Amino acid sequence: MIKMEKRLDSKLWGINIGISIFFILSVLFLYPEINTEEDGIVETVQSIFIVLAMALFTYHAFISKEIKAKLASFGLSLLSLTFLLRELDVEKFDLPSFIIMLGSGAGRNLLLGSLWIILLLFTFKYKSVEKNKIVSFLFSVPGQILMFSALMLVLGAMMDKNIFSLQNLTTRFYEELLELLGYCYLFSASLLRIKQ
Repeated sequence: MIKMEKRLDSKLWGINIGISIFFILSVLFLYPEINTEEDGIVETVQSIFIVLAMALFTYHAFISKEIKAKLASFGLSLLSLTFLLRELDVEKFDLPSFIIMLGSGAGRNLLLGSLWIILLLFTFKYKSVEKNKIVSFLFSVPGQILMFSALMLVLGAMMDKNIFSLQNLTTRFYEELLELLGYCYLFSASLLRIKQ
């Protein structure tokens, strides 16, 4: 069995940082007036990437033979659902009232909380998850892409909280683009997980 190196792939991170900077600069110079408002084009594209990632993680969970891989993929799918319900204003859509109730406000919190508790209960039931497998996954290419996705989302959240004290419209512009990159990388990780 090949021993995995437990370190970040600097080439992979360098490429992703380069792609991210190129993307942000391209949008900044080519489309400075892009709609980054609520329910604008950027948020719509974010939602599309989240739905695709959620579908692929769920698919991987169903095709996996190993219970630990299933639980990990269901967890990533649930994380994607959490992001989706955070991004979408479900109450603005023409949907049945029970879906609106489950997708917004207290109903959303109850739904997501219940699903995360169920996932945790299953995880404790199959708690023989080996730490070295978790570490191996985190340092695999899909795991590192997930880490990069998390980095973009954290930077976006920092913009949302105005930690960098920029002008409001500028902050929103960078927040939405960083979140878009984060969800794009989340989708990329889901594709790589299927290929693995």
